[in-house]
Amino acid sequence: MNSIKENYINKRPYSSQETLISTVFNQIDGEHLYYVPLDRQDMDSLALEVLEAAREWHSLSTSVKQELKITGSYGVREYRRGAVINYHTDPAETQPLTAIVHLLDGMETDYYCSAEKTCLSLPRLKESRPWLFEIAIVDEDVVFSGKSPRIEHIALRSGEAILFESAKRPHSRSTPLSQDFFGNAFVHLAPRKWEALV
Repeated sequence: MNSIKENYINKRPYSSQETLISTVFNQIDGEHLYYVPLDRQDMDSLALEVLEAAREWHSLSTSVKQELKITGSYGVREYRRGAVINYHTDPAETQPLTAIVHLLDGMETDYYCSAEKTCLSLPRLKESRPWLFEIAIVDEDVVFSGKSPRIEHIALRSGEAILFESAKRPHSRSTPLSQDFFGNAFVHLAPRKWEALV
């Protein structure tokens, strides 16, 4: 994970604004969303690591034994101060499972240097707080009774990941980001014969 974090820090000066056309991101002129490309080797290594963990989780959480495959990986998506992600689900065809791997943010880091001596000097702001990942737990009781879903709030630290059913579970980050930046990599997974089921 450290080499991926260093790769991210080294590539931050080359970030570009994402031109994602979506109602998912509540932005003004795309000012809160950037893409920082990771080396393909690092991204592939991360995706394989996630795949192994997901296989273990999948074998424990379901009685149906299906082989998982990687359907895509992406990173780093960097959110900037003020970013909000509206509730959404991901496309079922390609992203039934997603791992969000949190690499680094402006709350955890006062000063960080990579091996190449690319450094970040970040004033830690007193008003900074964790940017909570929110996931709606929608079960039969909610669907048939009209009750509101239970919302789980998860704070990820650098190096941590969350693996979840992204096409099934509405998820968001509805509180504006109070930090300068927040960088995540994404790995999307599906059962090997998923296309036949969708």
